[in-house]
Amino acid sequence: MAHIYSEKMEMGHLYGADAIKAHWYWYVASGVLLVLLGLASIVFPFAASIAGNYAIGAILVVAGVIQMVHGVQTRKWKFAGLSLVGGILAIVAGALLLGFPLVGVVTLTSVITAFLLVSGVFKIIYAFKLKPEPGYKWLAVSGVLAVLLALLVLSEWPQAAVWLLGLLIGFDLLFTGAWLITLALNARRADRA
Repeated sequence: MAHIYSEKMEMGHLYGADAIKAHWYWYVASGVLLVLLGLASIVFPFAASIAGNYAIGAILVVAGVIQMVHGVQTRKWKFAGLSLVGGILAIVAGALLLGFPLVGVVTLTSVITAFLLVSGVFKIIYAFKLKPEPGYKWLAVSGVLAVLLALLVLSEWPQAAVWLLGLLIGFDLLFTGAWLITLALNARRADRA
C-alpha cells in the first residue's frame, strides 16, 4: 500500500513545477505561438473576427454530425433522441454562423464578452493565489485586461462588435502567451540553479 501511495505522490508532483521544468520548451513554444496569434488578431481584428466565426461554425457542424451519428448508432439507448436533437441543433447553429458571418460575429462577440468577463475575474483570483510565484503578474494583467475589454465591448455595443471580437481575442492570447513564456523561463532558471 505504501508503494501505491508514493506513486500517487510522484504523479501529483509531476503535474506541478516538475512538469514545467521537464517540458519548459513546450511552454515557451506554446507561449510564442499564442503571442504571434494574438498580434495577428490585433493587427487584423476584422479578419480574426470573421475567421473565428467560420471556425466555430465549422466545428459546430462537425460536432453536430458526430452527435447525430452517435444518436443513430445508439438508437436503442433511451437518450438517443436527445443526441439526435442536439446534433441537429449544433448543425443548424453552425450553418447559421457559416451562412450569416456578420450576425454570427455579433452573437459570438456577446458570448465571448461574457466569457472574458468571467474568465478575467478568475484569472485575477488565480494570480493572487499564485503570488509570489514567477509569472503571476502576467496572469493578473491578462485577467485585468480581459475584464476591461469586456466592459469596453459592453459600453460600445453593438457598433464595436464586428471588429472588437478579434481585438479581444488578440489581447487575451498575447498576455496568456507572455505568461506561459515567463512561467517556462523561470522554471528553467530555477532548474539550473
